Amino acid sequence: MHRLQLAAATGRDAMELHGAHALDGDYPLQRLFRDVQHTYAPAGTGEFQRIHLANTALGTPTTNWSQQMATPSATTRGQPAAA
Repeated sequence: MHRLQLAAATGRDAMELHGAHALDGDYPLQRLFRDVQHTYAPAGTGEFQRIHLANTALGTPTTNWSQQMATPSATTRGQPAAA
């Protein structure tokens, strides 16, 4: 994870140094920078990865946050009271 962040920061710095030439499709820097950016999405954010790694290392149970945060449906809440 640290190396990914370092590679992304290095790529951003190199893009700034080379300016418009870095965006040229024939320039290898453009491809390298693009490839580093695509590694973020599948793994999640760095903060999420740190939390997941800490939970795994400490043996704390993980929760399904999407189910906890979901609004209960009408069937689980019951029917509204008659007016």
